[in-house]
Amino acid sequence: MRMNERSAAVALAIAILAGIALPPGATRATIVSTNYSISEIPTGSVPTSGLAVVGDAVFFGVGAFGGGTQSVVRIDSLGTTTIAAGFNSLAGFAYDAVNNRLIVGDNALEAPGSTTGDNIYAIPDPLGPVVGPVPLAADLAVLVDGDIPGVSDLALDPNDPNTLYVGDADFPSGRIVQVDLDLASSIAVQTGLVKIAAGIAVDDSSLFFGLIEPFPGVGGEVSVVSLPGSGGISTLVDGLVGQFDLTFADDGTLLASNSQFAGPSEVVRIDPLTGEILEVVASGFDFATGIAESAGIVYAIEGGFTPLPRILVFTPVPEPGAFLYLGAGLGALSFRRRWVRA
Repeated sequence: MRMNERSAAVALAIAILAGIALPPGATRATIVSTNYSISEIPTGSVPTSGLAVVGDAVFFGVGAFGGGTQSVVRIDSLGTTTIAAGFNSLAGFAYDAVNNRLIVGDNALEAPGSTTGDNIYAIPDPLGPVVGPVPLAADLAVLVDGDIPGVSDLALDPNDPNTLYVGDADFPSGRIVQVDLDLASSIAVQTGLVKIAAGIAVDDSSLFFGLIEPFPGVGGEVSVVSLPGSGGISTLVDGLVGQFDLTFADDGTLLASNSQFAGPSEVVRIDPLTGEILEVVASGFDFATGIAESAGIVYAIEGGFTPLPRILVFTPVPEPGAFLYLGAGLGALSFRRRWVRA
């Protein structure tokens, strides 16, 4: 993919990673939530990718856009660990519990100095210690470099952990791609998308994917198609200001970023059957990007003009009589002694 053919989604990611200063007179928005308390995980460096949460471990990417300048990082009870390096522009994250591997995408083979990219990568044993040199992206690649020019979000098929669905945001030839991780092969299951492919989420029977208008990425919707993804597309919800990430919560609802660059931006919960927006988890982001959920707790990366080195954490505030649930949630989080209030 040549520089002048880069998709709008990739161009937007570059702008975010660049840490552009706020325009004169602009101020950072205040993030608010009605049903959740807000805390944060200090990350040291600005997160620049998708997000995955596995038990007490939070996975994300760091580093500026460039050839081999980004890394995949894990924060858990043992601290901060770099588990893989040598990426250019990290995209979606997904954890494969069956095979104990972290799947990540990289959408910038065109980055000056890159040695791999526009590909999917499998990081083995991401929860374990890193023994010896940090694994390099070029040694973890699944497909041939360039197979998916505009890798955006990705999600594993819950029926088969060796099947991965990937959004290809290489507008105007955007696609949804199915990847066989065992055979290291890919096939497009949806082609000719008239908008840019964004977030991806999969349940037992359906594939959900976000679509946004061409650059600057305003205007969005979430569409759905029956697995394996090659049937007729239905619009689940439209009228979003934008779209970046999708993920299923443990309760079966769909979490989505309702985002455009420089705001307004929020994280919403959607009924996957009706498309009804059930609640606004949090609002006031400059640009909500990667999101994840574990045990009812929502995690989000805040991008925009001046991204901060943190991951925001939204813990449900229980209704009266639900204190046992709160106690369990706080117990699961107690190891993060470095968290501070947002």
